[in-house]
Formats: sequence, C-alpha cells, structure tokens
Amino acid sequence: MYRIIFIISVFSFFISGIKSQNIPLNHSYLNYFSGDLHQIKNEFHTSIKPYNQRDLQGIIDSTFVDLFQSRENWIARKLFNEHFINVNSDDYQIIMNPLVNLRIGRDNNVDDLLYTNTRGIELKGRIGQKFSFQSDFYENQALFPRYIRDFVIQTKVIPGEGLSKNFNNNGVRDWGVATGLINFRPSKFFDFQFGHGKVFIGDGYRSLLLSDNAFNYPFLKITTSIWRLKYVNLFTKMADINDKAPSGTHIPKYVSSHYLSINIGKRLNIGLFETTIYEDSTGTRGYDVNYLNPIIFYRPIEFAVGSGAGNVLMGINLKYKFSNNGYLYGQFMLDEFKFSELKAGEGWWGNKFGFQVGGKVYNAIIPGLTIQSEINIVKPYTYSHSNIYQNYGHYNQSLAHPLGANFIESVTFLTYQKKRFIGEIEIMYATKGFDPRRENWGADIYESYEDREQDYGNEIGQGVNTEILILDAKVGYLFNPKTNLRFNIGMRYRDFNPEVEIDNILKHKTQYFYAGLTTSLTNRYHDF
Repeated sequence: MYRIIFIISVFSFFISGIKSQNIPLNHSYLNYFSGDLHQIKNEFHTSIKPYNQRDLQGIIDSTFVDLFQSRENWIARKLFNEHFINVNSDDYQIIMNPLVNLRIGRDNNVDDLLYTNTRGIELKGRIGQKFSFQSDFYENQALFPRYIRDFVIQTKVIPGEGLSKNFNNNGVRDWGVATGLINFRPSKFFDFQFGHGKVFIGDGYRSLLLSDNAFNYPFLKITTSIWRLKYVNLFTKMADINDKAPSGTHIPKYVSSHYLSINIGKRLNIGLFETTIYEDSTGTRGYDVNYLNPIIFYRPIEFAVGSGAGNVLMGINLKYKFSNNGYLYGQFMLDEFKFSELKAGEGWWGNKFGFQVGGKVYNAIIPGLTIQSEINIVKPYTYSHSNIYQNYGHYNQSLAHPLGANFIESVTFLTYQKKRFIGEIEIMYATKGFDPRRENWGADIYESYEDREQDYGNEIGQGVNTEILILDAKVGYLFNPKTNLRFNIGMRYRDFNPEVEIDNILKHKTQYFYAGLTTSLTNRYHDF
C-alpha cells in the first residue's frame, strides 16, 4: 500500500498543480456557511467532511465578505482580515498562520486555576493548479476539569488528541498534535489525498459511521465524483495502544472504508457506508491486499478470507431538505443482526446496531438563529468484537460516538450569529449503562463480546444505568474568519448521576467557568 501511496505522491508533486486545502473540520466554523450548502438548489454532498476549499471558495467568500472591514493598519489587517503570511502568484501560494488555544477556567472540584496553553503553526499552500499541501502542529499544556482528568487517567489519552505525559505534579498534562495532508486533483472527476488527520461521515453533530472523535491517523483518501454520485475510498492505519506488537510498536489495526453518496432529485441524499477492521498483532499480516478492493461491498471478501480475519460494519446516511432553511437527517449503523432473534424480542446480545435521527433549521424564529437537535441510540456490544484488537476504535476511543455503546443520547444546539458575534447553548442528556469492574454489559467497545454477561435479556442502559446531563453556554467574538480566531467566555455544567455508586462509577457534578482565545480548526468533544 505504501508503495502505491509513494508513487501517487511523487507523481503529483511534479505535475503542475488549484487552491484545494481542506476547510477546518469544526462545527462552529462550518455553521457560518452551511446554510448555503443545504439550499435545495445546491447539490453539494455535505456528508463527507472535511470539505475541499476548492469546491466551496465562492460560498466562503460571499459568506465572509460582510465581515471584512477596510483597515490600513498592518496589525489590524492581520488580526481581523488576513492570513499572517500569504505569498501568492500564478505558480504557487504559501500561507502561514500562528495557532493558539489560550484558556483559563475554574472547576468547583479543583482548587487550582485551570488553563490550556497551546501554541502552534499552520502551513499550507499550492504548487501550480492541481497540487496542494497543508500541515499544522500544536504544543500543549493543560490542567483540565476533574472529569476530563479522570478520563485521561482511565484511557491514557487526551480526548481526540492522543497520548500525553505529566508536566508537573499538579495534574498538568503535556502533549503535541500534528496533522498533514497532500492533495492532488488531476481532473474534476478524481481527488487524491494522503495525510495524517481525521474524516467525518454524516450530516449531524455526532456520527455513528465515522466521526472525528478519536486521535489522528494516517490515511489515503480517493474521491470520485460523477454525475450525482460521490464515491470515497478510505484506507487507514489505526492503533491499539494497550499492547505491543513484536516490533515494539502499538498493535496496528487497518481500516478500509467505502462511502457512496447519491443525490436523488434536489432534496434527498442517500449515503451507503461499509468498513472493515483487521489487526496485525503478530506483525506478519500487514495490509491485506484483499481489502484494497475499491468497489463496494466487503462482505463477500470477508467470507472468502474468513470471518475471523476482519470485522465488517455497514451503514446508511440519509438527508432530506424540506426547505431552503432546514433539513432532516439520520443514520443507521449495522454491526450484527439476525431478524428471527429481533422478531422474538428476547434481547439477544448479537443484534448490534445503532441509529440517529435529527434536524437542523437555519434562521429559526429570528434571522441568524440556528437550531439543531438529534437523538443517537446504540445497543450494547455494538462496535466490539470477539478479537479485542478488531473493535471499531483507535487510541482507546470510539471511531464513532464518544459514549461508545449501550446508550441513548439527545443533544440540542441553539446558535445565534450576527456579524462577528456568536452565542451558543448546548443541551446534552444521555442515559448509558456502564460496566462495573470485571463485568461486561456491552458499554466498553474494547471488551470482547465473548465475555458478555448473558445471551438474552439485554437492553440499552444495562449494567450501572447512569444519567448524564451537560449544559454549555458561551458567547464569543470572531476576530479573524481566515483562521477562525475567536474569543469565548462561557460556563459548562455537567451532572453525572449513576443509579448506584460502584468501583469508579461515582456521582459527580461539575461547574466549569472558562474564557479563552482560540484558533478553532478542529472539534474537541468534551461533552460526554
């Protein structure tokens, strides 16, 4: 596989190459112009993220044009309107920006002042009209709220940002994050991306198919666009960090995915998704060429190779635009399924699936107000596997929903934007069944389903049933649309309420007040 990637990369470098960096995979940034993307007349495939800037440059420019103001002072232009460095010509372009996440806060459970101190740099550009590149690097130190610190201790990772180390004896963590991408678009039909980052499949806030919840990973992404179809081949390498391979590295996991997006008329979009995960704990298998097959579907291949050789999941994504100001969306993820057992209604453990339903309305009630609400439901043992290295996870986090499995969640956003001012309220409520120590009720996708507690009588919320309520309200000011540099001040309330306290499943309330200046180019999911 890597030889193929190398050939593509070298070949693309020497071909004159358009402005096609990826748009930041950040919900607040996308919300500025996503209303235009979901117009009935617009046939853009919105479920495949991150978006390519080349496809949306006109919409982005028209969205932000009212935000720019004529400024003669160089510092004011760079702070409010422009990239820090932008060298542009017909043959090439180079852009460089500083990146920051400077935040302070107070948690009622922590005596010390909480803070995040992130410094970084973004570098991107193009060579000619067909080849582009981008990269960013962050160096971080942070003292988190108590519930996030507990998560780091339990999983060994910063949510979505990988491994860290102690910075001092007061619980401060230190870590670095880097992403990178090279992009080659030889024609309007094909787009090749090779990089280290994340991909999101879906039209909602969460995704049950593939989200940006887990840490970055290397990938080769091939996108084919013909007529009303967009077809994505995604070949990635993941890792299980709980054990080591004979080489001394983390256990490698390979994930190959297909996604076919189809526009049916101007209002309805259907996306078909499938993925297979297989591990190489012995260091003898490598990337299985059987799964380099670019054509949907994987099930026949899995049958030919052997069902133990991989874990195949399938899903569907739906979106319907009921007006120019709103759309409905949903997902269904199928892990395993037996109709006779479902019909019997006896709670057979092997009926493993999840679904999502939601809607989003722009200019609701008043201009500039966006309301989005969705429900996510995932049954016990979904995304897990008999071979723990073949679960649907990476770096001790789910590749889909942050809560893993065995939960019902409702999440709602009210977002108001006027010029550069932003206000947002998030209301998240979930019930999830957690696993007591040495018991497996289907909550932890990193446990083997062979160790399940029972074959029948399974239901969502089994184990230690826990209610989770999160209220997050913030107001902010957008300094620079080019980098999504914004100032936010807000409050997060979290109530973690298990029906019974056992092991490390304890009642916990968090009141977290924060303020900070951030270049928000990624999503940080701390609402779990």
